[in-house]
Amino acid sequence: VILGNGKDRYTDLTMTSKGLMIAILGDEESDGPIMRSLDGETWTNITPTNFTTSFSRLVADISESNDSIAYFIGNINDDHIFWKYKYVSDDGSGTGGSWEDRSQFLPNDYNSQSGYDIHVRVSPTDENLVYYGGTNLYYSTDGVATASRNFKFGGYGTSNHHPDQHDVILFQNEPFKVLSASDGGVHIMNDHNASDKKWESLNNGYVTTQFYTIAVDPSGFYPDLVMGGTQDNGTYETTVKDVTDPWEHVNGGDGAYCSVIHSGRAYIMSSQNGSTLIKDYSNPFDWSFGNGRYNNYS
Repeated sequence: VILGNGKDRYTDLTMTSKGLMIAILGDEESDGPIMRSLDGETWTNITPTNFTTSFSRLVADISESNDSIAYFIGNINDDHIFWKYKYVSDDGSGTGGSWEDRSQFLPNDYNSQSGYDIHVRVSPTDENLVYYGGTNLYYSTDGVATASRNFKFGGYGTSNHHPDQHDVILFQNEPFKVLSASDGGVHIMNDHNASDKKWESLNNGYVTTQFYTIAVDPSGFYPDLVMGGTQDNGTYETTVKDVTDPWEHVNGGDGAYCSVIHSGRAYIMSSQNGSTLIKDYSNPFDWSFGNGRYNNYS
């Protein structure tokens, strides 16, 4: 074991094509150091003295076009940090490295869900073009040096994409092409600089839908009705036997428990955060939230 103490709760390692590496470790007692190496054998602690010691997860990426530059993004309690590092001299530690805290310029809606979905990547051709993700996907054209140069282009509210970002792959010869990995699978955008940005799914029938529960109509009034709550993809239902017929998406979020009541007229659905919802199909505009609000449907 070259790094770590056997208690590490997370690690992150980034490496350039020339073999320059930065590693981040954290253990059960404290948040670990940021280490830099030219060969993978000899490591130098480059953590700045004014760096936070309470982050729960920290990830990094080194610029391929200028390997003296690296960016770091992390989760700290319910907030987030973003730092830029520049190698100056010697082994890169102390005055041999320059650190700049740019956390204040992250978007107000940036959220990594306590570090569950978090990543940062630098364009292979431009040290200032930085991609980073949380629930949504963003890019910055100045390395998050200002708030005005951050742009959201994936995640919530984005056509043909999915929340909860885990990584992107960038292309040397196509600087604005992005391959995205999220909880919704793999998507590609050929040019995020275009006026009409378009994501294309590459899942190609690769289905990973996980049902927590399923429900049928116990009254038999709708004998073919089946509904289910799915992990991270809401609640779906179908009323036909044809397996090729698409199911209807009836509720978002993280689907969980569900039930069909009142002779198939109403559905009860719960989601991960604990709320309970009723949809009454005899009155489609009547949506009720909370517990204990379905006495009329007993």
